[in-house]
Amino acid sequence: MVSSAFLPLDGRQVAPSFAELRQHKLTATQLLLGHTIAITEDQWQQPSRLPGWTRAHVASHLARNAEAMHRLVRSLLLHGRGRLYPPELDRMEQIEEGSHRSALELQIDLDTSAELLHESFDQLEESGDDRPLRLSDTVEIGAQLLPLARLVEVVVHHVDLDCGYEMYDIDFDIATLLLQWTVLAGAASWPHQAVSVTASSGFTGTLGEGEPIQVTGLDQALLGWLIGRLPADTVIGAQGLELPLR
Repeated sequence: MVSSAFLPLDGRQVAPSFAELRQHKLTATQLLLGHTIAITEDQWQQPSRLPGWTRAHVASHLARNAEAMHRLVRSLLLHGRGRLYPPELDRMEQIEEGSHRSALELQIDLDTSAELLHESFDQLEESGDDRPLRLSDTVEIGAQLLPLARLVEVVVHHVDLDCGYEMYDIDFDIATLLLQWTVLAGAASWPHQAVSVTASSGFTGTLGEGEPIQVTGLDQALLGWLIGRLPADTVIGAQGLELPLR
């Protein structure tokens, strides 16, 4: 389970408040929507940086993810439990169907689903509920970290849209949060060579088992490398280890 507290930067447990995470998420969402509104009809159907997906597929995924988180919050508040994507849900079919929408429909879908989630977070913030929620088979988080989970989706897939927003454009504080998330959420199930990272922010963490290689770099660079968006030569010590998309 990913703890509601992050790894220590200076010996103390550091965790932004729910309100702070929400503000980061809101800022990132507004930036995304400001860029997507300029994408033309033809450009939406052109390849994104995710193999086999157009930009429209990425947008459809983002909208369905927002709706899934909305349902997750409702389930938590009503029933005390929930899972982000129930096993019976055909996610890929939903994404494929949504990818054939017009530019206007895609923009409206992104906007309305984000607003729906924003309203759900209003209810979650008011409740103060921090019971565990399952995001996947390997990741379970306290409910108060849910805005961070959404922030990861918005920021990383903004880069995947290939619309002028790059890994190094990510705000430094947000990049540090996303790097911490990536390490904490992936530590137990890391399938590659063990890696110990030291970021320019001071954050340190280890993924995988066994003797790790020591890798250092800017928070944005380490984040991009760990999730397969940047090559190994953007960090120091990766020794040519190219990681797949996550």
